[in-house]
Amino acid sequence: MFITETDAAACGVIEGDWAKVDTHQGACRLKVAIRDGMPEGVIRVPHGWWQPERPEGDGTLSGAWDMADAQPCPFDPDHLDAEQGIPHLKGIACRVRPLSR
Repeated sequence: MFITETDAAACGVIEGDWAKVDTHQGACRLKVAIRDGMPEGVIRVPHGWWQPERPEGDGTLSGAWDMADAQPCPFDPDHLDAEQGIPHLKGIACRVRPLSR
């Protein structure tokens, strides 16, 4: 995830840490990257994040259940793109929590 240094400090994470992003829908686990050009109070979760280096057939879908950006996205009419029916990733309230280092 991309986050400002100020917001990272408030959440208790630093560059390179693993953190959890929670919403009322679900959560995903992401690595912290500090980006000072972002607005404060906003995090960016890159689309399609996964771990392709995981072995195929291990039952984790390359980490999709833990790390995919779709996990915390609400799947309701207020959060779906009307043309494509997919969740949009803009303006979803969330909480960032550090995972053990």
